[in-house]
Amino acid sequence: MSDIELAIDCGDDIIYARRQGREFATHAGFSSSGVMLVGAAVSELARNIVLHARRGSIRLARISADGRAGVRIIARDDGPGIPVVKQTAIASTANAHRSDLGLSAIKQLFDGFELVSSTDCGTIVTVEKWMS
Repeated sequence: MSDIELAIDCGDDIIYARRQGREFATHAGFSSSGVMLVGAAVSELARNIVLHARRGSIRLARISADGRAGVRIIARDDGPGIPVVKQTAIASTANAHRSDLGLSAIKQLFDGFELVSSTDCGTIVTVEKWMS
């Protein structure tokens, strides 16, 4: 399965994105628990786009390095961005606020996590999960 790009702009897209994330992970060869994890992350990222930015996109890509295979998920929006204080809370999961728990959980459960956000350019969240 080649990379896919999903437009996110309404609640129905959250369900569709989760299903696509699960199918993508299945085709990539993830275990059932890995498939569920990828689907949950895609769903949470899509939900954040709809709630905070109204519209954006999620890209699913296969990755490989050092004989390992995995998945990269990139969620992108042009919304209001995440304030620096919240970004700091997400980076330090011990201090995460309730509204930040979704991104904090993703950060803890995935092998790679990057958050780039500013109040004038929106937000890009990139996560990677490697197969065991």
